[in-house]
Amino acid sequence: LSGGEVLMQPAFAARILRGAKDLGIHTALDTSGFLGANATDAMLDDTDLVLLDVKSGDPDTYRRVTSRELEPTLAFGRRIAERPAGPELWIRFVLVPGLTDDIDNVERVAEYAASLNEVMPGTVTRVEVLPFHQMGTDKWDALKLEYSLRDVRPPEPELVESTRAIFRSHGFTVRNVGGGWRFYSHHAYAPVVERFVLDGQQSRLTTASLETLAVIAYRQPISRARIGAIRGVNVDGVVRTLLTRGLIVEVTKD
Repeated sequence: LSGGEVLMQPAFAARILRGAKDLGIHTALDTSGFLGANATDAMLDDTDLVLLDVKSGDPDTYRRVTSRELEPTLAFGRRIAERPAGPELWIRFVLVPGLTDDIDNVERVAEYAASLNEVMPGTVTRVEVLPFHQMGTDKWDALKLEYSLRDVRPPEPELVESTRAIFRSHGFTVRNVGGGWRFYSHHAYAPVVERFVLDGQQSRLTTASLETLAVIAYRQPISRARIGAIRGVNVDGVVRTLLTRGLIVEVTKD
């Protein structure tokens, strides 16, 4: 679920997430975190992944960019890190030349991302640095609003590389994906991160997962197609969840 800001409609979002989990669909919530208090624990139980937009690590810069305070966003990230059952968290940072590219600002975002993994190892599994672009200019023109970033150019490769270096210094590695840069936990730490991300899951199984598990228990060995026929829905997502948690074993391919 994305927006705008999806947490401006928490009741609607909660129903969509619950319904998706009942169908065994992986769920994700894209948010600035400013309205994180609107996300109930039940909603987070139904969320597999949170994409948290941290537009700045400096409160003054954040206020200038968003006209809002930074602390609610940081608090929401800490709340997720303190939850034994997750969800998984990606940090997203937009690199805007002359606005968010200050070294101290980038350093604060990197320190924040690393601090969440100190609270609960494996919380932050990815940091996305999104180079600024002008693809949304026409929206401002259509709304007849003044666009203060109209003359800002995308960051130069040298600036992107220096930003990458800052995140690398905090234990993240970077890959070029889809024209942008994504930071991952360093491969040397993969076994530790994997143990906490996979083995440490303690959230309740959804109704769909329990039903699928019951079918497997009574009819094993059984194919995915047969499970789907019995339940009357696609079960690929649910089966992946059960495999990930080690509750079932795949003995052969369909």
